[in-house]
Amino acid sequence: MFKEDKDVKISGDTLNRKNFAKSLALNIQNYFGRQDVNNCLTIGLMGEWGSGKTSLLNMTEEYLKDSKIKIIKFNPWIYSSYNQLVGQFFDELIMEFTDSRDVSLTGFLRQYKIKVNELELAKKLAVVGTSLIDSRLGSGVERILGSSSEEENLAYLKKKIDEQFTGRKVVCIIDDLDRLSKDEIAEMFKLIKIMADFKNMVYLVSFDKDVVSEALKKDYGGEKYIEKIINVPLYVPSIDYTELRDFLVKHFKRISRTYKKNLDIGRLNQFLDFQPFQHGKRCGILYFFTNMRDITRFINILEFNLELIIDEVNLIDFIVITAIQVFHSEIYDKIKLNEFLLINYHYTAFDELQRDILEIEKSEFEELVNKNENVNHILRVLFPKIGNIYKDNPSFKFKNEDFADKNLLIHHPNHFKAYFKLNSVIKELSESETDFVVGYINSKNKSSVVMEFTRLYKENKLTIFFENIKNRLDKIHKNKFFLNFLFNIETLMWEDIFFLNRDEIEELCLEMIYQIAKRDRFSVLKEIYQKSNNVILLFDILDTIKMKNYLPYTYDELILEDEEINDLTEIIKEKFNKIPNNSFIIENKLSEVLYIGTKLNLESKNESIINDLISTSVGLLNLLNSFLPIKENSSFLLRNMEQLNEYKNIDEIKKLVDNDDSIKDEFIVKIFLEGYVKFNSQ
Repeated sequence: MFKEDKDVKISGDTLNRKNFAKSLALNIQNYFGRQDVNNCLTIGLMGEWGSGKTSLLNMTEEYLKDSKIKIIKFNPWIYSSYNQLVGQFFDELIMEFTDSRDVSLTGFLRQYKIKVNELELAKKLAVVGTSLIDSRLGSGVERILGSSSEEENLAYLKKKIDEQFTGRKVVCIIDDLDRLSKDEIAEMFKLIKIMADFKNMVYLVSFDKDVVSEALKKDYGGEKYIEKIINVPLYVPSIDYTELRDFLVKHFKRISRTYKKNLDIGRLNQFLDFQPFQHGKRCGILYFFTNMRDITRFINILEFNLELIIDEVNLIDFIVITAIQVFHSEIYDKIKLNEFLLINYHYTAFDELQRDILEIEKSEFEELVNKNENVNHILRVLFPKIGNIYKDNPSFKFKNEDFADKNLLIHHPNHFKAYFKLNSVIKELSESETDFVVGYINSKNKSSVVMEFTRLYKENKLTIFFENIKNRLDKIHKNKFFLNFLFNIETLMWEDIFFLNRDEIEELCLEMIYQIAKRDRFSVLKEIYQKSNNVILLFDILDTIKMKNYLPYTYDELILEDEEINDLTEIIKEKFNKIPNNSFIIENKLSEVLYIGTKLNLESKNESIINDLISTSVGLLNLLNSFLPIKENSSFLLRNMEQLNEYKNIDEIKKLVDNDDSIKDEFIVKIFLEGYVKFNSQ
């Protein structure tokens, strides 16, 4: 159902940009054809997010394939630090030239990389020589380089590399430069322009100029700095709305065939692209879109929602209202709360009172659209009543009411609410929505799964999802990504940790573990246990497995062998001992952690945690909150006091409480003192 947001190649070019890519490739070939040795050239391909930069790079690469040009692709944003970025860049170069013919080149590149890594960036750049480096660094650089032989000098090595590049043709494609931090962007530019500006090398770099310029504005001069780096600035061709219109209509026709719904082209044209009477600009949902990524996102949302509601809405009206939802959500939210304003004809006669009502409704509508002229004119067509109140002689009757009812139009009272039912607080989780989330799980996109789990919680559907997914484990039980995700969910979703039901997560993890083949089960779990820091879940899962191993009439074979359980236990012990004591100052799982420490025979670690904890007022209160009930006269108070005493003598805790005036008025302290009396009177 979903359209993948993948980067386009020549065969999939729907916006006729292949000519741009072909021209760019031809100019690169011509540059190399001038002579054996050419200076390094940096081409900047600039455009907004989603404008098609990556697709243009792909097409340019395709056109260059048969030109005997070596193409190197480097993605700097996947590396997390400057040292990684520089080191991996040279590793990519070395790998590309690793063959018998390039022994000398790769040798010089390796030496160059080593030398670069030994020196600080500023000193390293100064050796190559550039006005971009502060002259005050000069004396320090000379002192460092003075102890090196000529062969080790970066300038010497760079010269040797340039000689090796004679007669070669190399294009290095660097995409998504704007994903980096401002310092990483600057360092990447310096790498291109100063450190790795080898002869016969062309850099083809894509980025959003506004984003990069803003990132570099304060420390590097923004746009002026970009101009120093980029020799040939190119801009992604602007979108052609005629081609965009054809592309959208093609998708709408496909959707109408898929769902066997009539696509009324005449009605569609009323909303897609139209010229309102006495209005200077063209209007329509067509002008909501600025790039292909917008279209992909819209079509995916439209198709998913249609599948849930297709028999209750008019296809054209739903396309329009979904477009407003996607691109102007604040207006969409107001629309669904203003049924009376938008569809109710409550006039009787056109008198002064009705004239005043019309003016009030105009004012309310203008506030609803918030000065958005395009949406204003779209809604005047979508809701005839609104179009009517702007007429000199407004009508007081609902015209073509039967037609609107029969065709499920949004402006009919019988159908308005249906268009917004998916955005109500509905606790039920449909089968299709469950499959929708399972699709994200199987895509192994961590951020998307986190987003969907958070959404399910906010819509009160997460518990139902955990139940529904058990019937789909055959689709995902071999997916180590999801099992690993569940074991690390508390780290991934820390901001929403309060909503996680660990019992539900544990049960789901166990169900998935049981379905792993016995021969693979331990190796899969060992890998997950080594990666996860969720000590509580790691312990609970293993404890349940140990218990079920020896329950009669449960499993024909052991879930894990005793030796395997012991190996996993040692991993948990190692992780438990590494837990920082100060992490429990505001932690709400202290009692569980101490219980695990006791079960693992790590009493000394428990003692260390508690002693560090009670050394502060906040920690002392957390200790009490972790063990004691939050209401007075609880029947569990005495038992809780006994549990607390197992970990720390309550007489010592009483002394700390008595000596800390800052906490004496805390409610939990009152509970503790009540329990202390009960404990000592038994």
